[in-house]
Amino acid sequence: MTQRTNITQNNFFAWSLYTAYTNPITIGNWVAAAWPGKPITTAADLQADLDFRIDVLCDAFAQAVAAPHKNGDWVRYFVVPEFYFHSAHGPYPGIEVQGQSAFMYLQEQLCSRLFSVLLASPEKDFDWVICTGGVLTTHVTDIAAFGQTAQVQARLTDLNAMYKSATNSGASTLNTAHVGLLRGRALSTTSQDPADPFYDFNATVNYMRQDPLCTVRNRACLFVYNSANHGSMASRVVEKQAESTVDLTLGTLTNGGLEIGGQITEWMANYPPISIINGDHQHGITPSSNVLPSPGARMSITSYDQPVELGAEICLDHRLQRLRRTVDMTGNAPLDIQLVPSGGMQILDYGVAAGSSGAIFNADGCDYILNEYNASGVPVITADGKPSSGTTKQVITGVYTSAAQTKSTANNVDYFSHSQLSYRTTEDGPPGFQNPLSTDNPGGQTFTGTATSPSNTYLDAYQPPVVTQVTNSSPEISTYFAAGLGEIHQYSV
Repeated sequence: MTQRTNITQNNFFAWSLYTAYTNPITIGNWVAAAWPGKPITTAADLQADLDFRIDVLCDAFAQAVAAPHKNGDWVRYFVVPEFYFHSAHGPYPGIEVQGQSAFMYLQEQLCSRLFSVLLASPEKDFDWVICTGGVLTTHVTDIAAFGQTAQVQARLTDLNAMYKSATNSGASTLNTAHVGLLRGRALSTTSQDPADPFYDFNATVNYMRQDPLCTVRNRACLFVYNSANHGSMASRVVEKQAESTVDLTLGTLTNGGLEIGGQITEWMANYPPISIINGDHQHGITPSSNVLPSPGARMSITSYDQPVELGAEICLDHRLQRLRRTVDMTGNAPLDIQLVPSGGMQILDYGVAAGSSGAIFNADGCDYILNEYNASGVPVITADGKPSSGTTKQVITGVYTSAAQTKSTANNVDYFSHSQLSYRTTEDGPPGFQNPLSTDNPGGQTFTGTATSPSNTYLDAYQPPVVTQVTNSSPEISTYFAAGLGEIHQYSV
């Protein structure tokens, strides 16, 4: 790797826990469900929620910090899935905590707390990168009152009329088997079939989404710990570009009808637009600079005094090839690390954007792994033919990965999360993106040989992922998390 940082023996940690809603129900192309947590109406409520999740995250991070068998002087990556930071309303309301927005408070508190964890441990002498996954926020301060406004109530009435019409025509709801696959169904050809009993319902939700009543943002914090000179911690922010059809819910389904359930719903909100036309890179940042980084999924960081090109795409951004689309754009060096924190996504071959010998790492909080990422896909890691906990190393959706999967059961409902690590081969590419080709643009190769007998020098050097249960004795865990705290998955050479 001429003039490239060697990242082929880094240590990767995924916190594999279920981070989404409780017992989701599929209605047409959408989900109805309640987010776990406590209602937030005051700054004290908001701070209590954030502080609790920060405490639990720091405890889990401390388990990764204390884990044995890390590989020497190589960077450690710790990735949390999308939706770890959310409220019972979906996004956090736009209330200030100690004069800061929820996001800024969370970012500053985590930066300080994670730094303290490292400084108090033997790991203070090693470099770390920590990614929070997506954090949901909105500018709406009183979400309950917003839900009672005339516009929102009129939309709710229309949706329930459409829902009643669909059920009278024979449509039925389903227990949601695979959150991730719902992400693209609103745009699929089958969902546009007028014979579908949910056709009018789906069209109505899509119409409402084109005329949002408020804005929701989905951002990830990345903390870069540099061990040199007694340690320092820098933070970056990546904002999700692609709004998914399951990033929010329809509300809750109660007594045969939809209710808002105190939430910001899919049919109320949208994400702000993000352009990648200039390369999607956070250029122009130096340690001594006071200039804020430009928004972007790509960034240049430093580990052990070596430059590292880091990319992070939250969930659907990976499926829509956000990082892949900026390969070879002016000013974009080949990616060394491609992180995919997600809530219903896995590594897809056409989304692999890492450069030669680069790593791709996925930490997911909603789903089990499919052999094909479509309606025909079946679970890869199974017991008695059903998705289960376990590990595997094979080619999945065209990508040679080492993977681990977590099954958590609460109130007789199974919830899933997973992690995957993959490496590029030494071949050049992938080539620059051509828009007309979309997913026909090939991603970077991750193996030589055949899909049934794959090989990759870098991935094959890693031991099978070490799985460690995350423990916490707080009685509040079940209030804030639908299915407990899951596991830490460690990938080390």
